[in-house]
Amino acid sequence: MLGQLASTLFAGIAFIIIARILGPNAYGIYTLALAVSGFFGAVGDFGIGTAFNKFISEYIARGKPLEIGHLIADGFAAVIIVGLVLALPTMLLSSFIAASVMHSASYSYIVDAVSLIVLFSLIYTPAYSALIGFGKGSYVAIVMIAQTLVQAVIGITLALYGFGALAPILGIISGFVLGIIMSANFIYIKQNV
Repeated sequence: MLGQLASTLFAGIAFIIIARILGPNAYGIYTLALAVSGFFGAVGDFGIGTAFNKFISEYIARGKPLEIGHLIADGFAAVIIVGLVLALPTMLLSSFIAASVMHSASYSYIVDAVSLIVLFSLIYTPAYSALIGFGKGSYVAIVMIAQTLVQAVIGITLALYGFGALAPILGIISGFVLGIIMSANFIYIKQNV
């Protein structure tokens, strides 16, 4: 709960700062880009995060560490495949999407970056869900706070350096990548304890 509260607070503050730095035009492009991300990312992780929550704790209770390893490997393989299936067409259609949604094909690089949000967000959610399955809520809080802080700091910094609508998108991507790396590290530690 503390991690969620802190993450929401940091994200809210960053949201206000980034909106003020970007101005209405660039911020509008950013929100349209996130709408594209939401559309393609609406598929979710097909319940893999929920399966991690349930089965990891169940396998721990039954003393089946080998099954935990198989579950995690299979789950992440499925999520990565789905993420690529969604991200690659988004990248291939980026000019069309940019022209249709943002009324300018010149924003295709923003749609390309947003497709990475789709991929990394699909990996991030089950990554921290696995930590919940291991019973490590404190690790989840650490990951969530670090992810949001990195997202905020990079988004604000790049906005200040003139990256425009791409700034908060790169911040989001960086936050997800850090969250995935931290979660994978914590999962590895739990698997080898």
